[in-house]
Order: sequence, then structure tokens, then C-alpha cells
Amino acid sequence: MQKAFLAAVFVVCLGTLMPGVSSAQQAAPAGYTFVAEWDAPRDKWPDVAAFAEKSWRPLLERLVADGTLTDFGIYETLVHTPGEMTHGLWWSSKTMAGIEKARLEAIKIPPAPALAAAKHRDYFLRSLIWQSRPGGGSGGYLRVATSVVQPGKGAEWRALWEKYSLPFYEEQMANGTFLAYGLQLEQVATSDPGTRMVVSVAPSAEALDKAQNASNALNAKRTQAERDAITAAFNQVTVPGAARTYLARLTSLATK
Repeated sequence: MQKAFLAAVFVVCLGTLMPGVSSAQQAAPAGYTFVAEWDAPRDKWPDVAAFAEKSWRPLLERLVADGTLTDFGIYETLVHTPGEMTHGLWWSSKTMAGIEKARLEAIKIPPAPALAAAKHRDYFLRSLIWQSRPGGGSGGYLRVATSVVQPGKGAEWRALWEKYSLPFYEEQMANGTFLAYGLQLEQVATSDPGTRMVVSVAPSAEALDKAQNASNALNAKRTQAERDAITAAFNQVTVPGAARTYLARLTSLATK
């Protein structure tokens, strides 16, 4: 993880000095998020959970409490895909200095024996939008809806998303269905640079049902012609067939 982060910081600093970087990447961020994920063997899952509770959770809770971090989550993948990640954690900060402080403390923790042979990857994300309300505990759910925007269509995609999707997320925050939501992209591109991630955090499975029902009701209010027009508009600015959805159960969470 240490080498991955140092490379990330180099690319970030270089990107801020080079001309020709997209306006979406240059806009003032709502914050940063570092994500670490592992593909743990099935027989090691209980050991990973126990290690996370004993080692990762106390550190991240302390860093949220002292203001270094704005939120964190430790999670287990709900819908498994062969060869993909099974466990992960994230931490967020308003600054890259906060991200790095947390990383330096995290790498002092002895590695988890259950993850010694596990496949691993990191993401370093930038939040274009991030809203949260105070919450924490365990048993919540993380949902990430990923789209890939066509080159040069980032501003068009965001305008569509803010017109048709953002009000829904604002409403779910206002009524308590979501603890947090955000729009993120990779600050350090390790996949397609057009990738956009719409993230939501729900406190319970019942909240997932409530959000789904609200989405269905919103869709039902639109005519078929309106639904078709919205779908067509998004199709014109995204890569066909690239959309994906990820769902995980949160074993530990804190938001401010």
C-alpha cells in the first residue's frame, strides 16, 4: 500500500502542474477517499472480520474523533464475483494530508495473517460531491453505481446526473434514508479515466428497501416518453455496457 500511495501523490502533484487536465479534475474537491481492498480466501473471512474489529476499527474511530478523517467504513462484499475483492475499508478526509496521516498510522499495524496471500488493490478517489450526517456502528450498507463517461462528455454527464439523479439523493439524505452519498472519480486513474462512482451509505437493509421504493415511485411519476428521453440522454454520453453496481455490508462505520 505504501508504494501505491507514494505513486498516487506523485501523479496528483504532477497533474496539478500540467496543462490540459479536464475541468472535472481541476474543480475544487469536496474531499478525498482512500480505499484498500482484498480478495480473501473463503475460509479466512471470519479471521479478517476479527482482525478488522481489533485493529482497523479503533484506529479509524480515533482519527474521525480527532478531526483527521470525516468518515470511514469497513465492509464485506455482498454479491461475490470470481476473482474480485471480498473485503475492504475506506477513509476520507478534506485534505490529502489527512489521508496520508491515516495511511502512515495504518501501516504501523502488523499485517493481517489472514490476508498474507490475498490479492490486494487500492483506489485514491476525489469527491466531486460528498454529503453526510453523523452516524456510525455496524450493519449498514454501501452501494456504488459505476458508469464510464465518454471522452469529452464529463460536463454533459454531470449536468444530466445533477438534473435527474441528485434530487433523489438529497431527498434520501433529508429523510434519513441515507447516512451519506457522493459523486466520486479516481484522483489517480487506475482504470478508465471516465469512470464515475455514485456512492450511497444506508444504515440498514430496511433503508435500502425505502430507497428502492422511492426510486420506483419517482420513476412511476414520469411518462414512458420521459423515461425513454432520460435513458437516451445518458446513453449518448456513456460507454455502452460499462455500468456496474457494487453492494457491501458495513461491519464498521462512522460519519460526521
